[in-house]
Amino acid sequence: MSENPEEIRATENIGKGSEQKVPKAVTDANTAAERLEIANKKTEELIQRQEELAAHNELAGNTEGGQETPKEEESLADYASKAMEGKV
Repeated sequence: MSENPEEIRATENIGKGSEQKVPKAVTDANTAAERLEIANKKTEELIQRQEELAAHNELAGNTEGGQETPKEEESLADYASKAMEGKV
C-alpha cells in the first residue's frame, strides 16, 4: 500500500481525544454549506406560500389570465355620425 504516513497517523488518532486542526478552507466551506441549506429552506417555504396563494386566487376567480379588457361602448350620437360618414 502506498499510504501517506500523515494519513495513517491521522486515522490512528481518531477517537482518542486528541484535537485535530481543521483547515480554514474546510471550515469556510462548511459555513457556506450551512448558509445555503438555510437559504434553500427559506426559498422552499416561499415557493410553497406562492403556490398556495396562486391556488387560492384561482379558486376565488382572481386570476389575470384569460380576461379581456372591457370594450368601450359607443354612444348613439357617435354611431350615427359614423354611419352618416360611411365609416361603419
